Amino acid sequence: MDDAERHGTDRQGAEGAATGETDTALAVVFAMTGFTLVMTLDAPWAGLPLVAVGLYFGVRSIRRALRRQDAPGGSDDA
Repeated sequence: MDDAERHGTDRQGAEGAATGETDTALAVVFAMTGFTLVMTLDAPWAGLPLVAVGLYFGVRSIRRALRRQDAPGGSDDA
């Protein structure tokens, strides 16, 4: 019997929360690194791929958070 069964928690819910936090962290890291490259390099387009990846992870984390709120019993307040 693992910890999820002992405590009555949903293993997938815990992994989903960790993935959402990871997506948010990746969004910040990629977007800020890309923004820094855009602002500092002589070729500003060089950082745009990193900004695009940061936006991708940002949108992904927002969609995951909205999906979690819309799910029945999926409130983050408790």
